[in-house]
Amino acid sequence: IRDKLVTGVQTCALPISASGFDPNGMASFFDKLGKRYGGSQRYVPAILQNHPLTTERTAEARSRARTMPAVTHTDSVNYALTKARIQVLNAATPEAAFYLFRGKQDSTSPGDRYGLALAQMRINLNDNAESIFKSLIAEYPSVIAFRIGQAEALQASGAKDAAQRSYKESVKLFPRNIPLTISYAEALIIDGKAARSEEHTSELQSLAYLVCRLLLEKK
Repeated sequence: IRDKLVTGVQTCALPISASGFDPNGMASFFDKLGKRYGGSQRYVPAILQNHPLTTERTAEARSRARTMPAVTHTDSVNYALTKARIQVLNAATPEAAFYLFRGKQDSTSPGDRYGLALAQMRINLNDNAESIFKSLIAEYPSVIAFRIGQAEALQASGAKDAAQRSYKESVKLFPRNIPLTISYAEALIIDGKAARSEEHTSELQSLAYLVCRLLLEKK
């Protein structure tokens, strides 16, 4: 089995590199899992029970990576935003999320600024968050996550009319975006306008129909 596992590491290195990924990532993956679980099979995730994390496999992965062409890779904006969002949502408390990003106020990274804005919203600093989202939209007008964040920050701060204007503008620009459409529909429901106004009821029904249609297209 050991020989087969080592062969597997050797076989994987080439397609990983050919796909544009850093082949050193496989060795880092083994190394991090080994450090986290201490080599104890009892605590290794079930998916890895039949693949023991040996130092030999890590060493083999590093050895193979050194023979592969160097790979340069720049993370996309969406990757940085997803990473920041996961960090904020997985924080134990709102305060912990804010502590994680509070030192990044002067960062030029869109991921850091996005994470800070989300963290600020968790502790009700919605005006501060809206200001960050506004500046991010000016720099990255096509990134929908920033537009959703700004509208949600406005909604949370009580500026519901401004939030609705922001949503309407964004939906016109990106009429088929599911997260944006759902966020807008939720804002209409929370605002209570969907129940009071025939106009907004019709708007909400249209949004619901659009979401269902887009989800069916994804299948």
